[in-house]
Amino acid sequence: AGLDPLARRILWNALLRTMDERAMVLTTHSMDEAEVLCGRLGIVVAGQMQCIGSPQRLKNQYGHGYEVSIRLKEASASRVTEVVQAFQQEHPSAKVLDEYVTGVTLLVPRQEMDVSKTFGT
Repeated sequence: AGLDPLARRILWNALLRTMDERAMVLTTHSMDEAEVLCGRLGIVVAGQMQCIGSPQRLKNQYGHGYEVSIRLKEASASRVTEVVQAFQQEHPSAKVLDEYVTGVTLLVPRQEMDVSKTFGT
């Protein structure tokens, strides 16, 4: 934590050289770091191992898509419904995960979400 990009790369290279001949347990909150440094990942939640596997396997199995949270300035159930309908016109497979009077959270499948298009409009 708190390393500049050059120092982080130097540390990563040192760890990679060390790992050629031994196993290492590494804890991190950075998925980028975990993907670079680890052949197998475990995800721990509240002190319990939830899953273990290669980075690609875990992404395929658990990376179902993007969670998009939309917050409204003013509370209005009818406005939330309008927002959901408009969003689902652009992303027909989007599913509502949580809906409340001040906003909504939707899940959009990875293959349906063009992030640059969605956030550029």
